Amino acid sequence: MASCFIGPVSRLANNGEPMINSNWLKASYKFWLLVCFLSVVFFTGGSARSDVMSLAILRPMAIAVCGIAIWTTKLDQIRSYAPLISILVGVFVLVAVSLIPVPDSITTNLSGRNILTNIDNITGIGHIWRPFSMSPETTLNALFSLSIPLGVVLLCIQLNREEIFLLLPILIFFGLLSGCWGLLQAMGESGGLLYLYRITNDGSAVGLFANRNHQAVMLASLFPMLTVYSSVGIKTVEQFKRKTIVALSVGVVLIPLLLVTGSRAGLVVGLLALLSIGLLYRKPRIDVPHKRMKRKFDPIYVAGAFGVALVAAITILMSRAQSFDRILLGTQSDDIRWKIWQPVFEAAGQYFPFGSGAGSFVPVYQIHEPLSLLGLYYRNQ
Repeated sequence: MASCFIGPVSRLANNGEPMINSNWLKASYKFWLLVCFLSVVFFTGGSARSDVMSLAILRPMAIAVCGIAIWTTKLDQIRSYAPLISILVGVFVLVAVSLIPVPDSITTNLSGRNILTNIDNITGIGHIWRPFSMSPETTLNALFSLSIPLGVVLLCIQLNREEIFLLLPILIFFGLLSGCWGLLQAMGESGGLLYLYRITNDGSAVGLFANRNHQAVMLASLFPMLTVYSSVGIKTVEQFKRKTIVALSVGVVLIPLLLVTGSRAGLVVGLLALLSIGLLYRKPRIDVPHKRMKRKFDPIYVAGAFGVALVAAITILMSRAQSFDRILLGTQSDDIRWKIWQPVFEAAGQYFPFGSGAGSFVPVYQIHEPLSLLGLYYRNQ
């Protein structure tokens, strides 16, 4: 979700043109609609399951936002972001087509569909039309979930450059809020009230998400955002110092917050995000000369530095570097993870090249799951 804005904003940093500080109150209604929508997404859209109760709020709002965005989008705006729109429309079409019922003479000839033919023969259903997806319910859920990125992208391409830039601190704030929320989860009891979803990684710092990997990737994405934030919109030395201090302070806090998630995948993504800083950072051009400061230090900066150090220290103490521990020591489920890949690869070969349908991994994997791997936990996609 957050990566939708990095492309447009990074182009602002590449051309080196100073940004004009926009007045938040003068932003368009589309900007504030997007901010409200992102707020709802962060607090209600942290799980991919179809039975999450918060979807009763998120999905109708997402469809309404899509309707408004489609109605207000102009043709020249679509042309300006043609590659991005093409990819999004292509994904929509691919998922939607897999839900269209086709004659059984087509589906029965597809690899991996023999079980459906056997069920029809045994139950006496006969020849009926079926969609390409082997699990239409989960594919339909995947289709509805695409309304969220569609609404975000269609609103984002209608914003001017200043409004796009204003989105950066908002996204950074939500990401940092999720990280601090995860820190409180790590300090509290497993499965406590701070966990927003019933099925989640209990005991891990998942933040506003249900999965620690998703939380870690979100935190890692803040590093390139902070890089762009500290590169553009700067016209004076004071702005340069202020934004640099903010970016460095948040970055220092992010590192232990990333470790406390215990996500090994997130740690790898975080390292890649750190490497991206050199590619995204552009030294700002300062037009206004430096103003002499009467005070040698600013108490606000001192208080901010103390707060950053305190949060970082608490996070390190609470994290116990879970990500590194899981890499070096492993977990009890690692052996099972490697065993799972064998039936997964075999199933992937059977359904190649059309697949079994978007979002159908859980029920389709259960078809191929060997008895030796049955347990109390289901395998998620």
